[in-house]
Amino acid sequence: MKMTIVTKNSMRTFSFNCCSVSGLALVIQEMPLYRRQEITHGLLGYLRNADNAINEPACRQQNESDAQWVKANLGPFIQYSAYSDLKDFNISTLTVLDVLSPSQKAELILDPNSGALNDAHVVREVLTSLTETSDYEQLNQFFQVFANINKQRNVTFIQNPDVRDTILNLTLTALAPQLKDFQPEDYQQWFQVYLVPVMASILPSSLRVIPSNITCESYQAIYDGLAQSLAALPLDLSQGVRSSKQYLQDTFPRCSVPASFVCKVTPVHVNLICDGVDGSKLEQILSAGNSSAALCNFTITEHACSSAPYLTSSNLVTLLNCTLKSQNIYPVEVWKLFFQKASAVLDQALETFANMASNNTYPTSSNVLEALGEVRIDNFNQAQLQSEEFITSWFKTKIRPFLAVPSFNFLFCLSSKNFSCQTYQTVIQAFGSQKASMDRDTQQAVFTHFIKPFLSRNDSTDPGCVSSITGSQAWLKANLGDFSDFATVQDLQAFNPNLSTAELLSVFSPSQMAQLVLSLGASNNTDLIDRVFERLQEGNALKNVDGFLTQLTANGQMPIFQPVVRDRVMNTTFIIISPHFSTFTTNDYELWFHVKLIPILASFTPEMLINTTTKISCTNYQVIVSGLALVIQEMPLYRRQEITHGLLGYLRNAENAINEPGRADIGCVMCFPV
Repeated sequence: MKMTIVTKNSMRTFSFNCCSVSGLALVIQEMPLYRRQEITHGLLGYLRNADNAINEPACRQQNESDAQWVKANLGPFIQYSAYSDLKDFNISTLTVLDVLSPSQKAELILDPNSGALNDAHVVREVLTSLTETSDYEQLNQFFQVFANINKQRNVTFIQNPDVRDTILNLTLTALAPQLKDFQPEDYQQWFQVYLVPVMASILPSSLRVIPSNITCESYQAIYDGLAQSLAALPLDLSQGVRSSKQYLQDTFPRCSVPASFVCKVTPVHVNLICDGVDGSKLEQILSAGNSSAALCNFTITEHACSSAPYLTSSNLVTLLNCTLKSQNIYPVEVWKLFFQKASAVLDQALETFANMASNNTYPTSSNVLEALGEVRIDNFNQAQLQSEEFITSWFKTKIRPFLAVPSFNFLFCLSSKNFSCQTYQTVIQAFGSQKASMDRDTQQAVFTHFIKPFLSRNDSTDPGCVSSITGSQAWLKANLGDFSDFATVQDLQAFNPNLSTAELLSVFSPSQMAQLVLSLGASNNTDLIDRVFERLQEGNALKNVDGFLTQLTANGQMPIFQPVVRDRVMNTTFIIISPHFSTFTTNDYELWFHVKLIPILASFTPEMLINTTTKISCTNYQVIVSGLALVIQEMPLYRRQEITHGLLGYLRNAENAINEPGRADIGCVMCFPV
């Protein structure tokens, strides 16, 4: 075992032969790392100095393969050699793949002379050799070198798509079992460093390996990695990253929504947008005087990247019209570049387009609006932001056709503008004019990302815009417009501390009335309950009371009412819902008696029980009984006894309920706790 003290100096004087390596290999595990490296250096020195070591590898036996030669002459010490050393000996590194270190495998893939970067089969072999053992540390070592070499060479992405796809897919598959234990810094390392050269191949399906319970810090690390990739990828390679960003936001709303309360500006990298765009054909046709007829034959990207001076107001209107009608989608940065190029004619073109569009809306125009926000609205000066005439011309005319599809970012950035209360109210009116074309999520977003942040600001001369308006209803209409239903009562009271909720009862939604009732706590205010239910009985009373009761338990907690209030709510609710019992299914009974009525069901009377159970099936009767059982502890003793009497009456009066053959199967003999 004394061979473990051999040094590279002693090897120079030692009578060394081709058989000496196998002995050293026996004790390699007992050597410290630096000694293994020294020994490797000595072995390589011997082989280089041997006669014909380069053109005819030293110690080569007749018909000996590269793998056999490496095993005999370097053995396990090969992992401590540089990849370039192996090339010196004309070794085919692919034939010795199984003994290469992770670092050497990374160098092999990135060696221009190996051809691996254009051969997905070779790359698959290399990655498989790293992943088939489930040794995470080997994969980690490989990517440390892989990322460093690419960074040193200023490589932002692997060019060959098949190679890129292979590396990404095999890596994410191998990482999947490890991801549940990843910390935010691990996600940062992989998505912002290691995987950067292959990020162009990522798709939403690639991210399905991400555990659903990751922290928001981990989410942000992944999201930032995707966002950073967009700053380095040409436009034609960025679509997968863009759709993956959206998938991530949709999959983790608990993390993406808070992050949306930041105003972000989209960078425009002309080189990335226009890389690979051939504008010669467009410029050739335009020079021939066929611009108007040919405009729509080219993409917005081609127009944005063209240097030809042809964009008149009329041409811009034509392009907007055909592009939005075709529902082609372009990234915000493309529209930004296009509008910047057309800046001189943009305002007039928008006005003409809006007048031509009439009441049309364009569902794919969210990125158009975002770009206009950054190109134009971001540059409005203080006087313009506070000019009703100016803001009206923009929001009620120029950008009106696009207001039905605002992004979170557009809305939140808008909330930071220094509008006066009057110009802010003009913007609310403009959004309100497009509300019918918005889906409910977008309507909610107008409140959450624009109205609420703006009215919550304390840096204005009139916080909440309360001083110039008399009366709570007028204030609500002016400042929340058609989006007032999305505010909670607590929101409204925070915006306007002098708000009269009593005055607003006539315009409150059912859920807002429930919030108002809950805010009273243990109050005995039955007058308010009467007024609330007068309002609920307007229009579709069943739908209104449904919304009211649903809101009572929306926060997951059971409200506690004074008995007199609970009785009043139960009595009036029963008057509204009982006429509909004849159309109730078993599922309806379960929803009402097991969920919706639970906060007030302890006030259910014997008269209500008789009314409800008349002519209903045993199955539905049993649903009612089990619902009442859920609240029995809240009933006074006399009420439990009355309910029991009513239940027994139903069972006695049910035709043949006791003597009917098979009654045990029907299950109409119930036991109600007393």
